[in-house]
Amino acid sequence: ELERKKNFLRGNIESIIDHEEYNIHPVGIASMFQIYFNPAPVYNYADAQKSDRRQFLRYFKTLLKQGVFIPPSQFECNFISNAHTMEDLQKTSDAIELALEASFKKRRR
Repeated sequence: ELERKKNFLRGNIESIIDHEEYNIHPVGIASMFQIYFNPAPVYNYADAQKSDRRQFLRYFKTLLKQGVFIPPSQFECNFISNAHTMEDLQKTSDAIELALEASFKKRRR
């Protein structure tokens, strides 16, 4: 069940990023994941430090407005659990799509 949920949410995130051609990198293992606002792949802490923290903050604040709470640091991890329903994950996916859109629109101005 957790594997199905992980595949659903992370698959949706990757589809959004690919469809919109956002130059950022989602990473994760098992039910843990994070999106790094970094055009280069992130393999370690030094890579993560090069990520755009201001853009992450816009993403984070937009998610909060949508009722989705994630760790307030790009250097922490998000977790999917069996407590999350498929409806929760769909709402989260929709909120992530809006948050990414808002984050990139503000950045281009």
